[in-house]
Amino acid sequence: MNHDTIIVRGREFPLYKEASTGYWRIRKRTRDVSINKSTRISDLAEARKWARVFIERALDNSYRLATGGHTLEEVAAAYLSFPKATRDYVAEANVARLRTVVRDAIGKELCEVRVKDLGPRLWEQYAAVRHGGKLDLSTPRRENIGIMSALRSAASVFARTLDRRYRDAGIFLDFANMRELPFLPILHAVKQSISNETLQRLLTAWRELKQENPLLYTTIGLALHAGLRSSEIAAARRNWVETDGSAVRVVLRDRPEEGFRTKGKVDSSAWVSGLVLDIEFAAHLLAMPDGLLVPIQGSKAWFFKTLANQWVRQFIPREVDGKGLHRLRGLYGDAVKARFEAQILARTASIDAARLALGHTSPAITLRHYLTPDAASTLLGTPA
Repeated sequence: MNHDTIIVRGREFPLYKEASTGYWRIRKRTRDVSINKSTRISDLAEARKWARVFIERALDNSYRLATGGHTLEEVAAAYLSFPKATRDYVAEANVARLRTVVRDAIGKELCEVRVKDLGPRLWEQYAAVRHGGKLDLSTPRRENIGIMSALRSAASVFARTLDRRYRDAGIFLDFANMRELPFLPILHAVKQSISNETLQRLLTAWRELKQENPLLYTTIGLALHAGLRSSEIAAARRNWVETDGSAVRVVLRDRPEEGFRTKGKVDSSAWVSGLVLDIEFAAHLLAMPDGLLVPIQGSKAWFFKTLANQWVRQFIPREVDGKGLHRLRGLYGDAVKARFEAQILARTASIDAARLALGHTSPAITLRHYLTPDAASTLLGTPA
């Protein structure tokens, strides 16, 4: 049998078996409902169960559209139910940002707002409120960083990659206009340098933490001497610490089984790794037991945003740099640059000498077509 019929709310919906796949497909087109959906199920009994649930959702959706459409609360509930590439709290934070934007912009709750009534105007209204009542798209402002961050977070609820999941949940809406965010020019503050005296005081106080507060000692060390972000520090484990005998690195890999994904867009052959610059701290990491490097008991948000940030701000006040713990990544970057700058300059000079000897106008030609792999490897300090 290649066809069947299912009755839902007194209406007949035909099922057809696809010849190419063997799956059952629902196909029905009337004035108030249009369905053409594969169940991706070959067993008829299971296909009928799946089809009944899907048709119920489609009929509910048709009714909602006839009476004004889905509310943002229904969209948010569906969004929170989807499988996540990141942790659940990220999705919850995005929905919370959406609630804040809607409240500030139009003074309503999500359950009071129909999606069909929304558009890019919502984002502009929110920006105007944050600007003091009038939207300014021409003047660079420091606060635009926070505004754009809030808008991007809220708009991620309507991400294009979620369209199919919304349809499967019975929400057949076009969110394209909700992805159009206004461009707000940002005034970037000039980063103030940290004096050597301040840096030495920070390092001295950090070393004293080894006995006083080992957890905070490891946290500050991973940011300052390995360049890790707070999310990476919270997830880091002892088996991430690797050594080849000459250097110690904290190697970050996508580990979905441990609830961790790298922020860097890298492939499996080029994992992000933080070279540990301090020899004493590298030995400390290698001597640590298996498990988390920073086993936080209680709220991670409080530990990083309050405890760790407050410790850093003893030496780098908010008015100098408001990033707190994250500012130590900048100091790490400066240290890496200082350590390898002489080698980079020497390699660049060597390649330039070969370029001049060969009469090339660009060192790229020399590297790509003339230097042997072994020579290029020696000059660039990379494996051939």
